[in-house]
Amino acid sequence: MDQIKSILNQVFENLTTGQAKKPGQIQAAWDSAVTNDEAKHTKIVEFEKGYLIVHVDSSVRMFQLTMKKRHLTEKLQSEIPELKSIVLKIGKIR
Repeated sequence: MDQIKSILNQVFENLTTGQAKKPGQIQAAWDSAVTNDEAKHTKIVEFEKGYLIVHVDSSVRMFQLTMKKRHLTEKLQSEIPELKSIVLKIGKIR
């Protein structure tokens, strides 16, 4: 019984530490992929099932990022291999 408890503790510890690092890694990868100005006008909302949901504060910026989407996806995939696609939406960034 103690072995099972020990194994489960290790599994849960690995799950929580892996998830805790993930948002910071994703944000750092995004910040390095976009310019400082673009980063100020975007916010990562969610990363689930390989889709990175990013809010953008205006339609003009969303169009600009859409034109760079393929390049951004390739750059991010080098750091986050499980990334399938970036989904840009107009929304609040603060």
